[in-house]
Amino acid sequence: MWLQKDNPARYVAAFNSQSFEAKRLAKFGYASLQATSKLMEQLNSDPESRAAVENLKFPSISLLHTALHDQCPLRDDQTPRCPDSSGRYRTADGRCNNPAHPWWGASMMPLHRFLPPHYRDGLERIRMSVSGGPLPSARAVSSVVHSDKDVDLTSITHMVMQWGQFLDHDLTSSAQTRGFNGTVPKCCVDGGRDFQPLERTHPDCLPIAVPPDDWFYSQYGVRCMEFVRSMPTSRVGCSLGARDQINQVTSFIDGSTIYGSSEIEEDNLRMFRNGLLKYSRVQYRLPLLPAATYKADLCRGQAGHIKCFHAGDKRVNEQPGLIAFHTIWLRAHNKIATELSHINPHWRDEKLYQEARRIIGALLSLTHAQTLTQKNGTDVMKLFDLELAKKGYYKGYDIKTNPTAANAFGTAAFRFGHSLVQHSLVRCDRSHKRLRSNVSLHEELTNPSNLYNIGSVDRILLGLCQQPAQKRDEFITEELTNHLFQTPSYGYGMDLAAINIQRGRDHGLAPYNAWREPCGLQPFTEWSHLLRVMSVETQRRLRRIYRDVDDIDLFPGAMAERPVSGGLVGPTFACILAQQFSNLRKGDRFWYENSGFESSFTLSQLQQIRQVTLARILCDNMDGIDTLQPFVFLAVDDDRNYRVSCDSDYIPHLDLKLWTEYHKEDFHHFEKPNNQAQPTNSQFQGKPTRPHKESFQDTGKRPQGGHGSTKMPLLSSDPLALKELPRPMIFEDEESSRIQYH
Repeated sequence: MWLQKDNPARYVAAFNSQSFEAKRLAKFGYASLQATSKLMEQLNSDPESRAAVENLKFPSISLLHTALHDQCPLRDDQTPRCPDSSGRYRTADGRCNNPAHPWWGASMMPLHRFLPPHYRDGLERIRMSVSGGPLPSARAVSSVVHSDKDVDLTSITHMVMQWGQFLDHDLTSSAQTRGFNGTVPKCCVDGGRDFQPLERTHPDCLPIAVPPDDWFYSQYGVRCMEFVRSMPTSRVGCSLGARDQINQVTSFIDGSTIYGSSEIEEDNLRMFRNGLLKYSRVQYRLPLLPAATYKADLCRGQAGHIKCFHAGDKRVNEQPGLIAFHTIWLRAHNKIATELSHINPHWRDEKLYQEARRIIGALLSLTHAQTLTQKNGTDVMKLFDLELAKKGYYKGYDIKTNPTAANAFGTAAFRFGHSLVQHSLVRCDRSHKRLRSNVSLHEELTNPSNLYNIGSVDRILLGLCQQPAQKRDEFITEELTNHLFQTPSYGYGMDLAAINIQRGRDHGLAPYNAWREPCGLQPFTEWSHLLRVMSVETQRRLRRIYRDVDDIDLFPGAMAERPVSGGLVGPTFACILAQQFSNLRKGDRFWYENSGFESSFTLSQLQQIRQVTLARILCDNMDGIDTLQPFVFLAVDDDRNYRVSCDSDYIPHLDLKLWTEYHKEDFHHFEKPNNQAQPTNSQFQGKPTRPHKESFQDTGKRPQGGHGSTKMPLLSSDPLALKELPRPMIFEDEESSRIQYH
């Protein structure tokens, strides 16, 4: 049994679609699980088996000379081939970043674990309540804890949400199990009114029970919400152990959303002429993303002249803000490649492409680093050594640090941004005036048609720069909790908060309280202790739905915390986020601040990169924009963040003349075959002539920070901000995987 095309759950499956390579690795993931299960059964036949199983480190068991090892696609006795160019440029799939651990951070690797997995059987079954019995329904938790409460956070803009989603897609992408011939298993029957009979249920079905008195779904008779588990994947060497999940994209901040996470994806996006990426020609404006030439499941376009878009990440068509953001970075790459070709006319296509990609990767990393203080606060930044150097190079690279994206990061912590999402996307004209719109967010999901209208990209991005985000708390808009991917055939959609909770259980994430001590925070032993980090009302709602404080799932528990001083998230999520981004900085050989590598920028180039903000990327790559606030993640402020001309030095330019090569290099051996050559677009030689220029009056006010400063003003602390701060986690063994029962 499989889902029909118009079912909202089909779009969840499309969002988590599996690549051909992921599907191939899943076969070995299932085989490893079966082998582990059989071994556990044999050990359990011994009277003292429980201790034997619990003390067994499965990855340490050698599988040499077994059929599983011999056929394993990721042999631990074979190292991946590293191309000659991997000393200076990242590989498309992230391999060979670390010479000692070439698979770390690569695409198609298992998500890393900060804490051991928590499964009921120690292998793959979701955990139970500590008092026995099942955990509360994920939908019940969502409706009680994550209800809709419309409160704007006026100090930050909706761009914080959009940047967060784009960055998340650059770092993580799990894959949902599929059925025969790529179909989506059907876990519920009769439109969600009942569960699929056990004998007809796919083994990876994990449907979410909807309470009969659910305030929203009960009117439609829905008792069952579709949910299919993420497919298991193979570890290096196909080692035994608990169920792990794949990351289909590279773990590095490298622009995989723009360039793809494999050589095949990368080649399909390139023009192989002048270093450019493919694009769609349009009249009277800069190019759009190329049209998809394949069937894009996460898209309701493809009818008549409307085409879905193609980018480095398959989730590009999810919503208009994301499409617009992808478009800007495509234009940015092509603009930089074109300018480099003028500065260095002897450079061939491959070098132009790789150098532009290298600069874009640095700008993405910088933009992330500039905004990280907003999320974690200055105190956490200092504790985790995340503060950017103002000059010179970063000295913290550590070949022993594993940068691979962690399961808890992608499955829970970095989803905090769901609470920032507004009910609709505001549009603004070039004068920053709001345009009337009565379109709800769910009506725009998976529908790219609006992006083809003249000026649409600008209007969406200017709206993101002006519209405030929702307050970061446990509350999430109904557009996501009741109407996610709603289609015309259904009066309701999916529940994103419930999916987050169920996905955490599916992935074996440790519960909320289990994270406190490893993060250097005081764990809770009774319900009243929660009042140290959250309001009385929030604590009551959690207690109403969970039996025990140790049952609380990571996502709702951490979302319920008040923020740390000067940050957006509470201490538990601050710990996971800071640990992940610390690992990404310390463990990435290509991190833009590093010195001493073939890939390192010169100091003068690095100083140029350091002064760039997202405002400059927008000013350079939008069609008709005259003014913008220098710090687009922060609200316009007459004192600290006043709008200035895009030509102003207060939105510093990137001087690419510092990339002038005076001694011609032999780059021929890095060239890829010119097998997809297409004509270039002269629009990338500079911005098109604006049809009209509105006058801009310089008021004499200046953004805080002075000329060339990229340090954003700090957020004002919440009066109820928490003083308890997390500490970096201590990892005794990178490969620890003892079987644990929960």
